[in-house]
Amino acid sequence: DSVDEALTRACQQVNPKHIHLRLCEILEKEGSTVALERANALYQKMCRRFRSKKKAWIAYAKFLLYSKRLEEAFALSKRALKSLPTYKHIWLMSHFGQLLYENKKQEQARAVFEALLRENPRRSDLLSLFLDQEVKHGEIQTVRQICSRVSNTANPDRLMKFNDKQMKKFFKKWFSMEEKNGSLKDCDAVKEAARQYIESSSVE
Repeated sequence: DSVDEALTRACQQVNPKHIHLRLCEILEKEGSTVALERANALYQKMCRRFRSKKKAWIAYAKFLLYSKRLEEAFALSKRALKSLPTYKHIWLMSHFGQLLYENKKQEQARAVFEALLRENPRRSDLLSLFLDQEVKHGEIQTVRQICSRVSNTANPDRLMKFNDKQMKKFFKKWFSMEEKNGSLKDCDAVKEAARQYIESSSVE
């Protein structure tokens, strides 16, 4: 039809991936059943055509999650991991985790980030992103539990493998979060956790 013909012509002159993404956005904003069906079909086509492009996959995942199609979104993420080169996997899953938080799927989001941290125990940026998302969309008590698992060297379920420099930055971030979201007692608890970490490190 005329839309497909216009799309074909546009792709010959401009970045085709960007054209597909923009048209999907337009169809989503229209919001009618027919428009959303066309958007879904176009997303499927885009992921086949641009299977090595991470933004194509995450855009479709966002569409599925906002359409309350959680199982399909998870199935799509698995397909994306098989199609994308390994070095794009962290980007994909960290963004997928953020989308889950935005769609009030906190438990599933936490599971995604936990897996990322287990596989990348020295990536402080991933931990920082996890904590920020939990503060924004989750619960401060969960943030404290995560931080405790990072700081407690005796915890068999400990998260991360940071050096002392990374741990110093981690404690500063934790303290800053408690200043904004907690009480003086909570801030003191961070200081105590840092003291215990230093003591345990000196023993090691």
